[in-house]
Amino acid sequence: MGARGCPVDTDGDSVPDDRDYCPLIGQGFKIDHTGYRHAGQEVGDGFKEGLRPFRAFLISSKPADRVMGLFKRALERQDIIPTDDKPDMLRFSMAFSAWKGKWLSIQQSLGEKEVKLTGIAPKILQLSITHAELSWEPRRIDCTITLRVVTGEGDVMDFSGTNSAVDLYDSCDGAITRQVTAMFKDSRIVNYLKAPPEPKDSDCDGVLDEMDECPNTPLGVVVDPEGCPVDSDGDGVPDYLDECPGTPQGVRVDDRGCPLDTDNDGVFDYKDQCPGTPKGARVDMEGCWVIHEPLFDFDKSKIKPRYYSVLDDVVKVLKQNPSVRIVIEGYTDNIGTQAYNQKLSEERARAVEQYLIQKGITEERLKTVGYGSSRPKVTNKTDAGRALNRRVKLEPLPRHPKQAR
Repeated sequence: MGARGCPVDTDGDSVPDDRDYCPLIGQGFKIDHTGYRHAGQEVGDGFKEGLRPFRAFLISSKPADRVMGLFKRALERQDIIPTDDKPDMLRFSMAFSAWKGKWLSIQQSLGEKEVKLTGIAPKILQLSITHAELSWEPRRIDCTITLRVVTGEGDVMDFSGTNSAVDLYDSCDGAITRQVTAMFKDSRIVNYLKAPPEPKDSDCDGVLDEMDECPNTPLGVVVDPEGCPVDSDGDGVPDYLDECPGTPQGVRVDDRGCPLDTDNDGVFDYKDQCPGTPKGARVDMEGCWVIHEPLFDFDKSKIKPRYYSVLDDVVKVLKQNPSVRIVIEGYTDNIGTQAYNQKLSEERARAVEQYLIQKGITEERLKTVGYGSSRPKVTNKTDAGRALNRRVKLEPLPRHPKQAR
């Protein structure tokens, strides 16, 4: 962990080292969650981001040609062949998936030869003496010089002064020392050489505060490049709060990230084939109020007494929801003619209607219809399937105009 209690981020690009595929990109560039520069951003060598450019710098007290030779040999050992070889620059390309390991290996190899490989541009001061003048008297020599300083950012500054001594060398050495000292005390040089402030990532999500569009993200929550918690299913509820991950695209959800269930029947609205089911009704997987118990024997429309309790539950639901009106739909299996099954299904629907009326449900709240064998729920090829198709379905009707008022 770093000094702020956050994962270590060596190049300060807000991507922790263990997820950074571009460990040499320094501060000042907007990057994505893998450490790549954002598309279209210009870099110093004129390439566009489409080629995934980067820059590396070599720092050493050794002669430049020798340093470049060491670097080329280090690249060759990693099977990296430069495409552009100049005395002061090498250009090459390679897959980023392999770059991180190669970078660290090359960096270590050069370090053993006192050459530092870094992705952060060094602070450069180029010094030259643009003017020197001597004057002397008995036992005194005056040496006046002008020291010109050019920073790596192109700023030019001149420092001039005179030093006196008996000896020529002491006089001029002292003059140079004085101007170098004055240079390092100059506020412009001090500010140029000053280390950049440590980037702040207050919520430790790997995205700097200045780029973080969702500050104060809880610790450990996975975020996107903008610093916002990831929402994998795009339902508007971040993954760490989402109790129903994987919600289909476009489905409306509640604040827990779960699809809405407007009628509270346990079947989400986007799957509910029978919306508006009254509270307390038993529904199937499609959200429909269906009585699956075999209320009728084969070729019969008389309700079997042992299933009265099932219809009593229907009565209870209707009494708890006095504004609900329903249509009672009767169905049969496919044994028999269509005309016969149509009549039988209507009789079964009316049988259920009469039971409900006897239990106190007003007739105006009930409507019946028969569909015969035209709408099987399951296959009619088995006894079990045919038994399930001899069913009754209860479908809520639109509210009565008087109730709507």
